[in-house]
Amino acid sequence: RFGLTVTFQQPDKDRYDRILLELALHYFRQEGEESARQKLNPKILAARSYMTQHYNQNVTLEEVARQVGLNTTYFRHLFKQETRISFKEYLTHLRLSNARQLLANSDISVQQVIEEVGYTNISQFYRVFRQHYHMTPAEYRRLQQGAKQS
Repeated sequence: RFGLTVTFQQPDKDRYDRILLELALHYFRQEGEESARQKLNPKILAARSYMTQHYNQNVTLEEVARQVGLNTTYFRHLFKQETRISFKEYLTHLRLSNARQLLANSDISVQQVIEEVGYTNISQFYRVFRQHYHMTPAEYRRLQQGAKQS
């Protein structure tokens, strides 16, 4: 339009081509993730919503399948297919995520945190927490409180 022509030396052109390719890949990867979330089966969206609201209760696969009107076996398969993680992994993620929030942002005891997020077995909670975060809940809390004071 303005009659301006820009020429690049070959190394610069290759570098700019790589940068443009990386930007395009990044854009399409994000676009794909967003559209994948939008295309989730409505039953699975309803199940995830139900789980988010009731994660701190004794939520079972059978109960959630019944809530969304699906056979338990089919629901288990569909949940894994749609979310790429199992029902149990998703529920564990919800509980641990909320436990981390409570540990970092409240002064309630670890025992109360465990109860608040729906665990009934203290040793199981400690084992799962350590498995995921490689530290105990008390260590996590100290680390988070130390980071806030810095």
